[in-house]
Amino acid sequence: PGQVTFNNIPVNQYNKTIKEELDSGKFTKEDLVRILVEPKNALVRQYQALLKMDNVELEFCEEALEAIADKAIERNIGARGLRAVTEGILMPIMYEIPSDPTIEKVIITRDCVLGNTQPELIYRAEQTEKLNTDGGEETMDSTAPKSAS
Repeated sequence: PGQVTFNNIPVNQYNKTIKEELDSGKFTKEDLVRILVEPKNALVRQYQALLKMDNVELEFCEEALEAIADKAIERNIGARGLRAVTEGILMPIMYEIPSDPTIEKVIITRDCVLGNTQPELIYRAEQTEKLNTDGGEETMDSTAPKSAS
């Protein structure tokens, strides 16, 4: 049998070329942002699905996605490093969410990616009202973003 080819390129050479491109860091910021959001199994979608298991919505501001791409470019880690950058931002909040059922939404901003602030948290109104009637605590404003501690 003959050698397997794809577009007249031997498959083993084709796979090597793709791997080299992924590792080389030749992507533009726009390319990396697209990689974060467009594929069916994009990182942003994976983390949104993970937090959805705890009934929490995850939102990334466009500027945050660009800052994640910038970090990957600065560190020269290319597309494969996007997961490490994103995980570094989300890991602390992913540990906090299961123990706090009042968290409804997490918003990742540019400042959060740059390390200047924590992710913004929005709390459920019905949970805070229940805390107020059960525990005598003051009701939190559920519409105001809160910073993770």
